Amino acid sequence: MSFKFNLFFLVMALAVIGAVSAGVLRGVNDLAQTAPALVIGRPDSAPAMTALTAMYAPGVGKEHWITFVCAGMTEGGCAYFKEHLADKLWAAQSNNDASGAVLSDEAAAVIDDNTKVWKAGLTVFEGGVEANSDVFLLVRRGADGWYLDRVLYAPGISLQED
Repeated sequence: MSFKFNLFFLVMALAVIGAVSAGVLRGVNDLAQTAPALVIGRPDSAPAMTALTAMYAPGVGKEHWITFVCAGMTEGGCAYFKEHLADKLWAAQSNNDASGAVLSDEAAAVIDDNTKVWKAGLTVFEGGVEANSDVFLLVRRGADGWYLDRVLYAPGISLQED
């Protein structure tokens, strides 16, 4: 592996460790089975952005992956994810090595003080190949940050499909 690739994984590991140390993952401590994910954005965006990146970097064990993704989602968002997206994303994304996301500086839309649509850049790595996409997320404010409610548009996900 190249130096750049190894450096990327080091940075991602430190980001995940920092997120866990900050307590944003609400009790999901067994990260050894989860593929690396990098989140760049405001600190209060960590729950939602971690859920997004986890969707595109399934680790070992489907149930562990679902728990990890849902840790950064609203209750309704997690239920929707489990019912409509988990099986499809697990099958389509399970070969990914890692993923990362960068949140845009401003919300794409503000619905109210506690509900926004965010635009983010998603990067997925599989077998040394990098794929970049814009994604749109419906997020809701929780007590300790913003939580993912729905992925409105992303690779393998669009509202027209559901």
